[in-house]
Amino acid sequence: MSVRHRTAATGALTLSILALQVVTASTPVITGAIQGVELCPQSICDAAIFAGDFTGQVNSKPTSGFFGAAITYDEPLPSQPFSTEITGGSWAIHTRLRTVGGKILDGGTLTNIGPPSGETEDRFTVTLTMEITKGGFGTLHFTGILDHNQFPPTIAGEITP
Repeated sequence: MSVRHRTAATGALTLSILALQVVTASTPVITGAIQGVELCPQSICDAAIFAGDFTGQVNSKPTSGFFGAAITYDEPLPSQPFSTEITGGSWAIHTRLRTVGGKILDGGTLTNIGPPSGETEDRFTVTLTMEITKGGFGTLHFTGILDHNQFPPTIAGEITP
């Protein structure tokens, strides 16, 4: 193989690797915060059902809307300081201009961080990965707090690419 052919082959391989890296990023790029409530626990609805507000950016444009999610996890909810695995679910973010949604991938966690000082119920850190299957492609990440200190329980956190 000549030097020119090796250079062309190396360039094609480099472009292929870069293309694979671009595909793993989400399209559209979504960042923002969600704040909502748990409408129904998994013990009753076969998934923990959440709904609330979304405020953030889609492709660097400020927007707001609402979100919904149904999350499944290994029961029961863990005691402090233990975790349980998130086993799946679905999600959607609706803004004035678009709807993006998909499935929640296995492997996230619910970790009991205990009650805040003076409270009697538990709080959990929630970490999970969301695959976009409607309105785009790629993955997003969510990190937040599920708080069982009031009724209904609340969820708040950040969505990042």
